[in-house]
Amino acid sequence: MTVSQTPTADQLRNRLVDAILAERRVPADVERAMRTVPRHAFLPGLELENAYTDQAVTIKDNPGKPLPLSCASVPSVVAMMLEQLDARAADDVLEIGAGTGYNAALLAELVASGSGTTVDIDPTSPCTPERARVP
Repeated sequence: MTVSQTPTADQLRNRLVDAILAERRVPADVERAMRTVPRHAFLPGLELENAYTDQAVTIKDNPGKPLPLSCASVPSVVAMMLEQLDARAADDVLEIGAGTGYNAALLAELVASGSGTTVDIDPTSPCTPERARVP
């Protein structure tokens, strides 16, 4: 009899990145950031396996409406946007609409010697300066 082990966050994160890479080219620095930043840390209360699927995650419902108010973006779309941004190590980046802070943490990896500023109009946004730092 074989005992199956529950995958770790690192394993799930690497599987997700591997799946994205199987579908599209991703710059090495974006790949490194996505393999480094723990997406689940920015999606509290979500099952670990669900944090590492290539799907949007609702973070704020919109009662009585068909669509949520806010979602954590699909990771493959995040990779595509970061590729298009082409942020470099010494760049200064402003992100409007910080949401969960996951993208801010990815940007912090990409602009390591530059700076990143994130803002969100929603005072209840889960992104705070403390959460934008990788745990």
